[in-house]
Formats: sequence, C-alpha cells, structure tokens
Amino acid sequence: MSLIGKNIKKIRSVKKLNQSNFAELFNISRASVGSYEEERAEPKIDKIIEIASYFSIDLSLLLKKELSVNEISGFKLTDSKMVTGIDNNLIKKEVVESKQIIYINNNTSHNFIKHLVESNKWKGKTIELPPNIESETSIAFEHNDNAMGINNEGIAMTDTVFAELINIDNIFNNYTYIVVTKESIYLRKVIIKDNKVILNAVNLNFQPIIINKKDVIAFYKINAVIKKTINHFIRPLKKTYE
Repeated sequence: MSLIGKNIKKIRSVKKLNQSNFAELFNISRASVGSYEEERAEPKIDKIIEIASYFSIDLSLLLKKELSVNEISGFKLTDSKMVTGIDNNLIKKEVVESKQIIYINNNTSHNFIKHLVESNKWKGKTIELPPNIESETSIAFEHNDNAMGINNEGIAMTDTVFAELINIDNIFNNYTYIVVTKESIYLRKVIIKDNKVILNAVNLNFQPIIINKKDVIAFYKINAVIKKTINHFIRPLKKTYE
C-alpha cells in the first residue's frame, strides 16, 4: 500500500477538516475517505491526481512519503473558490488553469483509435494533468498487459503511463513508446527497420510483434508513470525504458 491514506488523515488534521469536509472537496463519500485512512482502499488515479493538484504537492511525495506538519503547512494556498461548510480561513482552492488530458483504458482503446483515425473530438474520459509532468503530455494510458514488467520492475499491468505525441523521425530504436495502430495500442520497445516496426517486450513470454510502418497511426513518448502495483510515481529512467 502507498502512504496516501496516512497523508490524507494528516492533511485533514493540520487543515482542521473532518472527513465530510474532505469528501466534499473531491466529490467522494465520507465512507470512502474513511476507507482510505484505514488502508482498506485507495483512491482511483484521477482522484489521487486531483488531491495532489489541489494541495500543490508532488505525486511522489503524496504517495511515498509520510508528510510532516511543516510540509503540509507549506502547501501553496491562495485566493480561490470556496467550499461549502468549511471555514474560509482554513482552506482555499487555488485558481489555476488546469489541463485535462485524454484517459485511455482497455474499455476505451478502440474509441481512442477511432478518435485518431477520424480526427474527431474526444468524448471519453479525461483527467487532470498532474503537477510536475511535462505540459506537452496529452494522454494517460492504463497499461493492459505485463509485456514490459517483470516482478514489479518496469511497467506492469494497470500502471498508468503519461505520454506525448512524437514524430516518427524522433524515435530512437530500442526505446519504449506507446504505439497506436489501426487495430490496437501497444506499449513496447520499438525498432524501426525499413518499412517495418518491430515491437519487443521485456517479458520473454511475449513474442515480438512486426507491423507495417504505414499501419501505425501514432507514436507517443513516455513522460511519467504511476505504478499501481507498488503504488508510487516515477519518471522514465534511462535504464527502464532503453
């Protein structure tokens, strides 16, 4: 489990918020807040991002570090939209221009492919871009296999990958990218050779996939990952994604 439950409880204590107050801030139930604090459940990724953004805190700290009172008191809070039932002197929500990005999972991958092919407006789910991730990031993709992860190393199933569109001319062989074809979405190490795109897995149980270059709709470069299996936030490291 991550430390988000303990940190939610600590934030509430420092900011003098009861569970109902905190729940109202993020449109969740009081019972959900209780289950997070008792470590019986964890917020979904979009709520984790929303909490981090609201209190202007890095995702990594929120998930991995037990926050001190000084760290919580140092959260950037300025004039803002107020929340009903909460003392205005205790908490305010910063007015900032937040960026919403496309969120894709196994149930919506075909809709995303159709969206790219037809160049139409995305009508599916979006989430707020987390703090401290490159502003060019345009999608969040919930990975749906273990091809790139072994024993919680690398990118595993249900990890969420934040990525930006990249031109094929900027692809480096043997680096990991999200590759969108007319049939599916892959997260693999990429080798481009002549008119072929070779997709290799880290997990040797997955065979290489060879596709025609003309069948690739888009490549996306990975900017960051939220690892659900070990509950923390990482940026792409050279040793992981080469």
